[in-house]
Amino acid sequence: MINTESYEPSKEVKDLVARSKILFIVGPSGTGKNTVISKLIEYPHFHEIITATTRPPRFNHGVKEKDGEVYHFVSKEQFEEMVRRRELVEFALVHNQHYYGTPASEFFKTEEENKIALADIEVKGVSSFLKLNPDIKIIFLLPPDLETLISRITKRDNHELNKDDLRERLNTSLEEYSHASDNPKYYFVINDNLDGAVKEIEEYIEGKIKNQDHLKEHIENLKQQIKSYLANL
Repeated sequence: MINTESYEPSKEVKDLVARSKILFIVGPSGTGKNTVISKLIEYPHFHEIITATTRPPRFNHGVKEKDGEVYHFVSKEQFEEMVRRRELVEFALVHNQHYYGTPASEFFKTEEENKIALADIEVKGVSSFLKLNPDIKIIFLLPPDLETLISRITKRDNHELNKDDLRERLNTSLEEYSHASDNPKYYFVINDNLDGAVKEIEEYIEGKIKNQDHLKEHIENLKQQIKSYLANL
């Protein structure tokens, strides 16, 4: 297993990230991160950062994911080589199954285009970036309710997940909700209506900040509902 704790990117990569303009879309499975990013990327000031992963391509709505569109699909050996060369900004083992990491090459493209780097990133990777660039903006997407969350998780891959996989994802979501609610760097947006969520993210980038107290209460309610659901799963 690759050691994620001791990893450190090269100085060139650190300097690159430190001067980059970055917006991260964060959230557990079922919050609609890819859908929101696909809408945001229509704006000319964003460049989508494509993450590398060792997981195989999925079928979404009957269409197989293509390499270089949602992810760079690589073998474990290729991923280990990127780690050895210190070409990743950060990486993590997700759901104890597959590695996900952010290639520095994506940020060189963003800098060349003078755009805002836009990416879906795991909660574990956020702290690595914040150490390099404390000015990063982070959106944490929330589902409107438990029913929507379960529906999105189980139907995303055009098949029902088995109970163990669903339990793994929900337990991970509990950890991520707890982490985010304790971190003042996260800005919460409920992804109920896609256009509304995207508009709120754009307003946040422009400096229009809304009170978040009621959303932290929403997170606590979600956590309790997830725990109850898991107890009966």
